[in-house]
Amino acid sequence: MSIENNNQDRLLADLDKSSAVNKSRRSFAKSGIAAPVIVSLASKPVFGAQCLSNALSINQSHAVSSCWGGWSPGAWKGPTGDGSPSQWLQAGFNYGTLKPGKSGQKWNHYDGGSKVNEFVFPSGYSFPSGITGNSYAREYLNTASNADAHLHYMAALLNIKYAAATGQHYIMNYQQFLGLVSGATPIPAPYASFADYVDANYHL
Repeated sequence: MSIENNNQDRLLADLDKSSAVNKSRRSFAKSGIAAPVIVSLASKPVFGAQCLSNALSINQSHAVSSCWGGWSPGAWKGPTGDGSPSQWLQAGFNYGTLKPGKSGQKWNHYDGGSKVNEFVFPSGYSFPSGITGNSYAREYLNTASNADAHLHYMAALLNIKYAAATGQHYIMNYQQFLGLVSGATPIPAPYASFADYVDANYHL
């Protein structure tokens, strides 16, 4: 079975666990999940990070944002600062084990750790050259092009799990994340894609 099929099976299983997802949504997900291909530059929300529930609200006049915008792929990829190895552990993932004699200041000072196939991507996604589902997550984050929109799915899941572990309110919860990945939940206006939405809220 391919990595993409494994990924879609995991996504469908998680969607089935949510009472908010009906049969029509499951049928939609089974028909294939389209990967977002547009990444545009959006302005940062004026009043802080925009919670997904507020972003999708029809009545925006009373929407109040009290969400954490999360850390970007650039923060999660490095072993120092925000998104450190200890914070990966809090999120339920493993950055890697420090190699003997290394300072731990660079990503390649570590070995092992969580793999790419522990994350959730849209169905049909093809990994860049040299990366497979068995590659280490920190390797993907550090070697992929910054234009790779799928890095934002990794950062979002790390942010979701970290926020849940530390009592913060990220811009979306896990079920909302699955809805956006599957296409069952629309991308909120004025954002062009999943990557556009989360990128506009980082570090807020």
